[in-house]
Amino acid sequence: MSTICEAVDTSIREAFSTMIGQELDGGTLSDVQVALRNNCVSLTEDSDSISVVVGLSGGLQGSVCLCVEQPAALAWTTELLGEECDCFNQNVIDAIGELGNLVVGGAKGRMPEHGLTLGLPSVVFASSERLAFPAKSEPVAMRYQLNSAEIVVLIALVRS
Repeated sequence: MSTICEAVDTSIREAFSTMIGQELDGGTLSDVQVALRNNCVSLTEDSDSISVVVGLSGGLQGSVCLCVEQPAALAWTTELLGEECDCFNQNVIDAIGELGNLVVGGAKGRMPEHGLTLGLPSVVFASSERLAFPAKSEPVAMRYQLNSAEIVVLIALVRS
């Protein structure tokens, strides 16, 4: 898993540095714990985050998810498009989808030995606490900061 995490870390840092000229802080790694209440995931809280899920297949199966708090998503979109963005709209959805493609595609390119194929990105309005993964995967989270907003990358991959 460390090789995968290193590939994702390099890729996300490169995407932010190259595309919008901003550096990410952090990159701490932790296990993911899904908040279960009576064996059910709690979905009661509103989310001010947007997430993109990109599936991978080949020598590894699963997904990589980027969960971006609203201030970071708006900053990414504003810098990427060169026009002010102050709420979640279609531009933000498209820009976060592109961020997913850049990060996961960049990580894929750093791991040619796995023969990976990317799926289409799916953008959802959800924070990292509201996403679930197949039982066979043991997802890890990498946490970053852009200014004061958090970006969490969830990696849930298993060998084929």
